[in-house]
Amino acid sequence: MFRLRFILEEFFRSFRKSLFKDILLMLIFSISIVMAVILCSYYFDMGERYSEINQHIDDSEWHNLETLTESRDYLESFSTVTGCRNVMNYYEAIADSEQYPMLSVNSDQNVYMREDDVKNFFGDRDYFPFLYEGQTETVTGHFGDEICSMQSMKSAQVDLKAYRMFGLRTEEGEGFTEENMRIEHASDAIPIVLGNDYKGIINIGDTMDIEFPFYVYHCRVAGILEKGATMPENGVTGGTVWLDSTILFPYGIRVSNDPDMPEELEKYAFLDYSALDFGVVCVMDDMSAAGVVSGYSELGREFDLPPVRVVGTSMGVNLLRKESSLTVKIMLILTIVLMCFAFYGLFVVFYDKVQTNIKAYGIYLMNGCSIFMILIPCLLEIAVILIPSIFVGRSIFSIQNIGGYKIDVIMREVCSMAAIIFIVGAGFITYIMRGIDTEHLIRDKE
Repeated sequence: MFRLRFILEEFFRSFRKSLFKDILLMLIFSISIVMAVILCSYYFDMGERYSEINQHIDDSEWHNLETLTESRDYLESFSTVTGCRNVMNYYEAIADSEQYPMLSVNSDQNVYMREDDVKNFFGDRDYFPFLYEGQTETVTGHFGDEICSMQSMKSAQVDLKAYRMFGLRTEEGEGFTEENMRIEHASDAIPIVLGNDYKGIINIGDTMDIEFPFYVYHCRVAGILEKGATMPENGVTGGTVWLDSTILFPYGIRVSNDPDMPEELEKYAFLDYSALDFGVVCVMDDMSAAGVVSGYSELGREFDLPPVRVVGTSMGVNLLRKESSLTVKIMLILTIVLMCFAFYGLFVVFYDKVQTNIKAYGIYLMNGCSIFMILIPCLLEIAVILIPSIFVGRSIFSIQNIGGYKIDVIMREVCSMAAIIFIVGAGFITYIMRGIDTEHLIRDKE
């Protein structure tokens, strides 16, 4: 009991004596440790990757893209022709990138057709197998500017790269090509490709209106797929989607001529926005993920749009996606300088403590106090200085904008860095404590 009381009294005496310096060190270490974790994770995989989301094929890793976190900025762009073009050009720049191949695919989204059109095509045939699962009843609602009865049809959306990567082939007509996916005017029909079960029901060249969420598109049947055509579910890997009773709807339609009103171009900008949201990008190695984010950020600034988020990259890559690589390097250098200053301040403070109290420590030792009883209060003080950085890290990484990350993994890195600093500080204190010469203090007292 006496030993515990001695340790606590010595700890509080030392802490009160250097209260201002200790609080300043708390602040510096809290900032520097948290910033070091963020910036280091920009360059190194620190374990917070979403292994269940990332998709691996051979030596490459595919990351999902996402725009939903900042969708309002994109939707506001649809109000002008220039804004629509910015969204479309941003998608095109990313889709055409040779360094980081990207494709877009969504196999879970249905489309709507007028019930009258469905009945006109199918006649007396049963069209139940072609309806979207779970939505087999007729729906009455807005179909563009009109209100009518609609049927929900099975569909999958792919861009040209996805269509080619999946090796899809047509039995009749043609698939998606650069030529048929470019239209002259916004009012022109866009191509769709139908599953093989549509053969004999809908013919090549037939036209129809299709509602793909919020917008109605005038479509032309370009081709009918081979029997048994399949593609991966929502990406380059995963479950298999059978396409025989499916409408293949295109992402990435190019419109050559600008219309007079933005409403006419808006639906094609939305298609590109949706393609970005359901895109997957190929990263050949983990370290180049930062390069993908940096490139997307620069393109975003060029087209005055928030950058597309790369899901599954290191925490720092996601948090700093709006910053240039040069800015990140400067921030990292400043953080290293701040960390070095914090280390220097810690060593100076405790070296000064030991030198100031060396006679008192000598007296403690001469009266039977062990070196560990003197050392423990100093180590407790270092721990108290570092503990706030852990709470600061948790509070920062738990806010709404960062809540999607794995907090336990991030905090493990923060705690690991704090532990390293504690061990180094403990070693330093132990080293200078060993320099206390009790015999010299006795002679000096005499």
